[in-house]
Amino acid sequence: MIKYTLVHNRKNIIGKDGKALVQIKCYSPNTKRNKFLSTDTRLEPNQWDSQKCRVTPYFAQYISLNRILDDKIKKLQDYEISILERGKECSLEMIEQYHLNGKVNMTFNEFVEDEISNCTLRSGTIRQHRGFQKKLDEFNSKLLFSQIDFDLCCRFEKCLRDEDLHVNTVANHFKMFKRFVNLAIDKEYMEINKNPFIRFKAKTVPPKKTFLTHDEVKRIEKLELNENSELDRARDFYLFGVYTALRFSDIKSLRKDNIMKTDDGQWQLYIQMQKTTEPLSIPLHLLFEGKPKDIIDKHEQLNPTSEKCFNCYSNEYQNRLLKIIAQMAKIDKRLSFHSSRHSFATNLLNYGIPIEIVQALMGHKKIQQTQEYAKLLNVSVNRELSKVWS
Repeated sequence: MIKYTLVHNRKNIIGKDGKALVQIKCYSPNTKRNKFLSTDTRLEPNQWDSQKCRVTPYFAQYISLNRILDDKIKKLQDYEISILERGKECSLEMIEQYHLNGKVNMTFNEFVEDEISNCTLRSGTIRQHRGFQKKLDEFNSKLLFSQIDFDLCCRFEKCLRDEDLHVNTVANHFKMFKRFVNLAIDKEYMEINKNPFIRFKAKTVPPKKTFLTHDEVKRIEKLELNENSELDRARDFYLFGVYTALRFSDIKSLRKDNIMKTDDGQWQLYIQMQKTTEPLSIPLHLLFEGKPKDIIDKHEQLNPTSEKCFNCYSNEYQNRLLKIIAQMAKIDKRLSFHSSRHSFATNLLNYGIPIEIVQALMGHKKIQQTQEYAKLLNVSVNRELSKVWS
């Protein structure tokens, strides 16, 4: 077991107030290492007996202070015994962690598992968190709160990059790491001044937006696929995204009662976007010659009793099928479902639709988000120059 003793003025430095700190020296016989913990008690030299490791009568409340210091050591001993009784090894770092917080009896990995298991996040977000959890466990399966610092973040970043992960994938892992650290701080498992993300910033690069041209969309539309096959349905889901700019999560949750007929007999889609919780209205009859409504009607016949418009695959499986579809259509691009949203924006801008209209249809809060698509095409520059010399 760890040996605990009290020491005064370990660094042999007296402060301006004439006092020095009393610390708890923790010695591990297994590792032959020491860890010194603060008691938040400062005494003058004559108020401490270094041989007996006790407060002397020169301090007025020496009896009660000795009792307080003894209690601090007893709490550490009790905590160590509780760990050993659970069949676990108690390290100096665990003792330090417990001393700092007085309530921590789990590793950071266990904390992450507990938070993920009890969260109310969307399934896709949970999958991302599980991915981070797996990487963290591979790096250190018994990470203590007290070990989380700037240096650890640097080593974890190097570990992830050594796996040849994209720089933005590494940054996404650290985005989730930061979220759990902030949760730990909020729940007082960590002190706010111990937050490594005050200084550590994961590097990122501007993401490359993949989109389909008008011709490439046509090629996918014209593919001859067995009706109602997996590939046929995956194509429908993807093209519906191209025609409406809806994210996969919104298409998957789209209900039949989200589609309404207006007073003038036209079909309108009303939905609250899952990512932003903002309402969105889409005129189905005016987009891409009414093709999104045709897809809805087709799947209404396939699933007449379902409350949802589509019986979607998982995002991962959908993306696997998309790769096959791209190969069949001879499209040399790495397609994911989200590229449908990019394709919607770039095609509408190419058709000459004002950027403010595209912004409204995509549910962007800021025009700058939509302008990113215009930059991909240089559409604004080309359009204005064509007015002069065409």
